[in-house]
Amino acid sequence: MEPSGQEQITQCFTLLQTQHEDKKENTEAQENAIKTFFRCKKELRKEDLDTAAACLDAGDSLAAAIRQCLGIADGSKGACAEASHIARMYLSFMLFELALRDGEVGTEQIQCLVDCVLDETEDAARRNIVTEKAVYCAIWSTIRSGTFVQRRTRLVSFVTASAASGNAEQTAIAINGVLGGSIHALDFSFAAGILSACNFPPRASYMKRLKNMYYRGRIDAVHMNLEKAYAVLETAMRTTPAVPQTVGFRQHLSKLFLLVTLLTSRAPDRALFSQKGVRECLGVYFRLSSAVTRGERKGLAEAVREGEAVFLRDGNHTLVSCLGNALLVCGLRKVCAAYSTIEVAEVARRLELSVGELASFVSEGAVACTIDGEWLHVKHETVCSRAQGTDRRVEEGICHATVLMKKMKAKIEPEDAEEQQETEEVGFLDDGEEEFFIDADF
Repeated sequence: MEPSGQEQITQCFTLLQTQHEDKKENTEAQENAIKTFFRCKKELRKEDLDTAAACLDAGDSLAAAIRQCLGIADGSKGACAEASHIARMYLSFMLFELALRDGEVGTEQIQCLVDCVLDETEDAARRNIVTEKAVYCAIWSTIRSGTFVQRRTRLVSFVTASAASGNAEQTAIAINGVLGGSIHALDFSFAAGILSACNFPPRASYMKRLKNMYYRGRIDAVHMNLEKAYAVLETAMRTTPAVPQTVGFRQHLSKLFLLVTLLTSRAPDRALFSQKGVRECLGVYFRLSSAVTRGERKGLAEAVREGEAVFLRDGNHTLVSCLGNALLVCGLRKVCAAYSTIEVAEVARRLELSVGELASFVSEGAVACTIDGEWLHVKHETVCSRAQGTDRRVEEGICHATVLMKKMKAKIEPEDAEEQQETEEVGFLDDGEEEFFIDADF
């Protein structure tokens, strides 16, 4: 009878700890332990974590097991080397999850784990065995123990050493790990300092670059550099592959991009809400977007109240609380698109503002309109509505119809034989060039 997932994980961690204590090198046993972990990692439950935690003593033995898991690739050859190289991420993550649980490990043990990861990274010979997840968990553990601020200097030197190594992947891991931990700690000033001090390597892998774009966009959005954040997040949205492996990343990216789009007073693209694997988690955000684009303050308040727990969980509650200004811009634009001249009191009533608040809002230049006495005048001369009178609308309709008739008549009129032949030759060349460039692109 095959042992359960809980028993297999117990055997895996017991084997790793025993190998470290006995100082034995058993390549076949290591390979079997790694295969066991891969087979069980999708079935991890709270009971499995409890059993694995019971197999490891607190203190030095836990740090020793961490070092064993991070350095398991040393001295391995062949298939075991490849398997251990892939498995290091899951092993280190599993042990850090044990360390992060409340009541399992004290502050001193957490510091030992953090020093373990940072020490392994500073060792040039073994720098490539530390993963972004381990770095993130190390920083997360400093947040949980309340020592993040005291260890900033160590984290900065950690990123600097990784950048000086010349390894693009390790530098990307270090920067993204520190940025993720800083954002989780709500220390956006420290994260912005890391961005300005360290250049992200352009030769890093594709997903690491996308994740760095997400971090940059969130930092710029929190600092209210909305146009810069919008440009970065739009690039990330456009280049992220729509594959099952990126569903979680695209969910977080879509939520942040939607809020930044609304904060910049733009209308979100409808395709954003129809992405496969993403549309299910955007229900609250869709109601929020509908209220903002329609300029309904009551609808916005209801959407914020309904989705407050979701916004807090996603870390977007601060950005959601800043949507009031974007709502006024969208509402005023909607009014200006329907009227060229309207009473100020009517606009204030529709937007649920006082006349003084509306006047100060218009004076900031959010929408191209002016207030003259008791009337609001839209500066767009092309806007045409029922408030402008029948004569003006009829005149513009006749002008538009005249332009269309001239264009149609120009197409129907016969050309001279010589001009027609010249046009056909030019058209033939144009078609050939266009086809050539298309082939060249492919």
